[in-house]
Amino acid sequence: MFENHLIPSLMFFSTVFVAFTGIAPSLNIALVGILFGLFFVGSDLFLRIPSLIYDTIYNLNWLSIPLAIFFSYLARHLISLEELLILWKILKKRGLFSIIIFPIPLNSIFTGLIGGTGPISSLENLSFFKKINTVKLDINFIVLNQLIFISLIPPSLILIILVNSTGANTTQFFIAIIFPAFLYGLICQVFFFWYLKKVFTKLGTSVSSIKTEKKLLVLKLASPYFFLIGFFIIMFNELLSLNQMLSFGILIISIFLIVNKKNHCKTIFVAGYKKTGMLSGIIFFSYLCAQFFLESFRSLGGDDFILSEISKVSSDANIQLIIILTIVFLLQFLFTWLEISFVLVPILIPVISFLDIDIVWFLVMICFSFHNLAFFTPLGINSTSFWKKYKTASTSKYIKPYLTLVLFKFTILTLVFFNKNFFIGN
Repeated sequence: MFENHLIPSLMFFSTVFVAFTGIAPSLNIALVGILFGLFFVGSDLFLRIPSLIYDTIYNLNWLSIPLAIFFSYLARHLISLEELLILWKILKKRGLFSIIIFPIPLNSIFTGLIGGTGPISSLENLSFFKKINTVKLDINFIVLNQLIFISLIPPSLILIILVNSTGANTTQFFIAIIFPAFLYGLICQVFFFWYLKKVFTKLGTSVSSIKTEKKLLVLKLASPYFFLIGFFIIMFNELLSLNQMLSFGILIISIFLIVNKKNHCKTIFVAGYKKTGMLSGIIFFSYLCAQFFLESFRSLGGDDFILSEISKVSSDANIQLIIILTIVFLLQFLFTWLEISFVLVPILIPVISFLDIDIVWFLVMICFSFHNLAFFTPLGINSTSFWKKYKTASTSKYIKPYLTLVLFKFTILTLVFFNKNFFIGN
């Protein structure tokens, strides 16, 4: 048994070891897969990869990935941070502002449910904080910017990617994640405005027509409600496919942008095309690299190796699942969520099926196991250079404000873990 599992174990730990060198995670996985495959299996192993990729992309919802990225990019430009700050100054009663600002978590959740641009865009509006803040810029403002400008939980394109990498039931999966994602999104939004209060109060009012601005901003802030209601109706009744729904959403949101932002809509569309092309290329490259690793790993008995190692720890399915989620969480310090979604999750699916665990519920748990602290992951050259750039920032100062959100996240994680029937409906 040990001899049978020696090669896949070496393959797994080689990938982890190479990750510490700072090589790009996807390239790392591809190189390890190719080397082990050629040496222990043979070149014939890789001949079926092109047809496998073609069948996968053709049969599943891969078109939803670029559609989701483009939709999310457009949705994020419906209302700018400057407009939020204007609204803060317009409304004298802070309680009324809190009520109107309530839909924003829904917008974050909606863009997260059907694709966001993720941590890659977390620094896009950092320059705005430099303009409005008189205090010296530190890592905390980057955290705040990340909380509002990336999808919170589940982060970004993860749902779309997981659906395509596992073949899970799309309708059941999307419906199951909405409620816990909403809870976490709400607490993140409360945290954001609580922490930014000092910045808001320092701003001056520069609104020419208060009534007009108020109506437009309230309409923009309320629009996520309509998106979410439509999303519920369409997904629950399966009136449209995922690709059709995304295409229809892009059409509606494009019209809204053209009407409300005539001077900037062309720039937004062009930037959206560029962002979509770049991210789609990154995702496809990561998927391609993952196939080399998966083919080699499975051919060398990797599925049996994973199942055997997890079974050694405990015979209880709940404990085994906790171990799996812990591994998913820890490996994010070495790999991005793309490698986790394309490599680790497909490897774990046979184990989950063997343990008789609902796959949709498992994927919901995976979503909550992803942490979106993009500045910690993955370890390597890029992250090291980032911390050198902000070497004056205190790590404890960065962690402390975020601790409340982490604790709340694990509270929801526990709630989902012990109440799967409530969220899945089985």
